[in-house]
Amino acid sequence: MVERNAIIRLDILSEEEAWGLFKRKVGDGVEQGDFHKWQGRWLRSARGIDQQVYTCVRWSYDYLDNVETQRFFLYCCLFPEDYEIEIEQMMWYCFGAGVFVNVETIEDERCRTRRIVNKLKASSLLLQGESPDFIKMHDIVRDVAISIVSPCVAVGNRSHHDELFMVRAGKGLTEWPRMESGITKAAAGYTAISLMNNDIQKLPAADGLLESSSSGRLRTLLLQKYFKSELEIPNTFFGGVIKSLTTLDLSKNDIIGPSSLSPIQCLTNLRTLNLGGCTGLQQEISVLGSLKQLVILRPSGCNLERLPPDMAQLTKLRLLDLSNNEGLIIPPNVISSWSHLEELYLFGSFCEWEKVQGITTGEEQRAAASLAELKSLHGLTTLQVMVEVKNSSKSLPDGFVFHDQKRFFIVMYGDDANGTMNYYGGDWFSNSPVKGLVFKNLPAQTTKVVCSNQLQRTQVLELYDCKGVRSIMEELDDKMGFNCLEALTICGCNEVEYLWPTHPISIIAKSSQLAVFTNLEKSHIESMQVLKGIICPAAGPLPLESLAKLKHLHVLRCPGLLNIVTPNLYPSLQKLETLNVIDRYSLEEIFHFEGILSDDHHQSSRTSSSSNCAQLWFIRIFEFCISTEIDKHMEWLPSPSREFSCPKYPSPIKLPKFEKHLFMPKFKLPFLISRCFQFREA
Repeated sequence: MVERNAIIRLDILSEEEAWGLFKRKVGDGVEQGDFHKWQGRWLRSARGIDQQVYTCVRWSYDYLDNVETQRFFLYCCLFPEDYEIEIEQMMWYCFGAGVFVNVETIEDERCRTRRIVNKLKASSLLLQGESPDFIKMHDIVRDVAISIVSPCVAVGNRSHHDELFMVRAGKGLTEWPRMESGITKAAAGYTAISLMNNDIQKLPAADGLLESSSSGRLRTLLLQKYFKSELEIPNTFFGGVIKSLTTLDLSKNDIIGPSSLSPIQCLTNLRTLNLGGCTGLQQEISVLGSLKQLVILRPSGCNLERLPPDMAQLTKLRLLDLSNNEGLIIPPNVISSWSHLEELYLFGSFCEWEKVQGITTGEEQRAAASLAELKSLHGLTTLQVMVEVKNSSKSLPDGFVFHDQKRFFIVMYGDDANGTMNYYGGDWFSNSPVKGLVFKNLPAQTTKVVCSNQLQRTQVLELYDCKGVRSIMEELDDKMGFNCLEALTICGCNEVEYLWPTHPISIIAKSSQLAVFTNLEKSHIESMQVLKGIICPAAGPLPLESLAKLKHLHVLRCPGLLNIVTPNLYPSLQKLETLNVIDRYSLEEIFHFEGILSDDHHQSSRTSSSSNCAQLWFIRIFEFCISTEIDKHMEWLPSPSREFSCPKYPSPIKLPKFEKHLFMPKFKLPFLISRCFQFREA
């Protein structure tokens, strides 16, 4: 049976319905004696609840400690009811509208935004969204916020701000709205208008709504997500707000017309412009060169083919998102002109750095931007970039390293790296301080060049189909034990026999017994054809604290792997929570301990590893096709478990019976077995 969610609309009960419900819950006694006289008083009290709630929310708003926090709260009501509001998007709007004062950088603005969000959540004026990067506003709280910024509210009740909003977001409008009934142009003077998530097909050539703000008050205009319509912008649409408008969002629209973007070139004071997901802009993007006050610009996912040289005039840019414009070309000397740029996002976009075309007067002519231009941006703190590497490491500039980035995500791949664009989705990168490196189809020499400069600061490392890499620790060693890494993915590197050392740890770490991978939390290992084990048996026991934070281990389709958890790995798995194993080939045991541990290691296990695997709560086994038992140290376990298409596997599930010195706790965890056709009982 397929589970479905049903949406049931709840309306306000009438007086008769409310009293009937009250009687059913309290009993028939309410009809007897003087108690019946209480009915009218109860109903009058219930009708007063709305006013009490409004007063409570308004009181919380009035006692917010500063005008910045109040204005931020009010800007949250510009989104539709029950909307998942992206915190980063709120930052863009507030920056454009000048909500924050005394902030010098985009990162300062982002930190200020996060602090205010936490304060508003603590005051119950905002709710946590589905993920940490999103927030929500309760519909009652939103109604209060809208009432505060309504033109109908007396000036004395607007607290210490001058905000006046028109909010018609998500109302299903098909035509441009008229002025609110009873509101004169002089009384309106909106500072923000939100018409997002509607179906308006054409904006008016001249409109009283925008003319009402011709005195220079309208700062924010949100017209994004007209999903069912093609949006046409008349040339005269912005005539009344040329000087005042500082924030414009047209994202996720199919903008049409002979001059789709031409009307916005008159907005010379625009600071924030979001065009993400707009189509039909290839020939019109050059008009952006006239918007010289732009600080935040997002033409991501617009199918842009080439940036015009005029974009070099946007010298005040601090945040530029050109991601997901596959095949984009950036001309030479454009990037270097953005001298104030702090954040640059190019993932899924421009990648042919150093591209040359033809020969002019005996010399190659550069047709695209160079990596050296990035190094000229001294204020750059965030970089998300892809680099197509040709001729091994020769296309990398000397000293390819970025020392000052708080966040970076660099994807480097070889000429025939098919599918590189699909390896990484980028969800974790948007607002987190992550530093990541991804290598796809590159020789070991190239990975060494980059890793030698960047690895000591890298938190996420991913290797796909890299040739010549035989041992991660020895060939990419950063001399610090990879102790900054939090996530490691290795896929298709078919010369790697052991992920971690092929020699004893004591040789690599010398006398210091350096712990390795002390901050690693997630490891994903897949399609490694000659992989024999995670840790080489010759390496001996790992130093204390090695892999001590590893929570999630995924091992998929490694045909040469015989077992996963070995004696020298087991004592380090103190925090392991999930183990996911998919194997069609030769895996004989998941947990293997027999005859390997030394007496010294036994004693160490007793004294320092008594809580090993105590956090383990989920094991998933998928596609085992071996004809021997999964583990010959099994005991029956009446645990919550599920089995799919495993006709020969015994039920209930059997789990390892470990020797006493290993202190493996009694498993009480979900144990998922799937498509294991050839299991047989031990």
